[in-house]
Amino acid sequence: MKKYLLLLLPLLFSCEKYVVEISDLTLSGRYVVSQIDVIYTDRPSITLIGGQTYSNTQLPHPFNNIKVNDFYMLFEGSGFIGWFKLGRLQPYSSNMWLYGNNRELYFDVYGNDAYNHGYLSLKYIPINTNTYKNIIFRIEEDGLEHLKLLSTGGYDNQGNKTQIRLYLHREHP
Repeated sequence: MKKYLLLLLPLLFSCEKYVVEISDLTLSGRYVVSQIDVIYTDRPSITLIGGQTYSNTQLPHPFNNIKVNDFYMLFEGSGFIGWFKLGRLQPYSSNMWLYGNNRELYFDVYGNDAYNHGYLSLKYIPINTNTYKNIIFRIEEDGLEHLKLLSTGGYDNQGNKTQIRLYLHREHP
């Protein structure tokens, strides 16, 4: 009996953890921010929906004012992005973008592998400045019709961290 038990023990305790591999990113397309979670370390988080605006003067334009359902991002090509439309001024086919038409604007994804979506780095020169800014988000979800991005965050003078989570939904013309 002990002989059979010794043979069964490796089978019982040698189970390998099954991990589902993450598929390739599908960033291309036009997205609208449909919800924002503001995550604080020193107080409860808040959720913004339905036209509410997230304002933070410490962030560079246009992330200093993000209006839910009126902040767009358009991912095109490999390494170039047209995005940050803060209002729908004209029909879909002829929208005027605040960034991406004549301003250098780049995105890069790094740390993407079979187990992680990675990080989205947005590099651009904000309006009324001459220096590049780099905004970094962790890609939490990449679905067929949505993205969920979490900023790496920033600290205030007291050492409290604030992060924003953007829920983006793909728009169709």
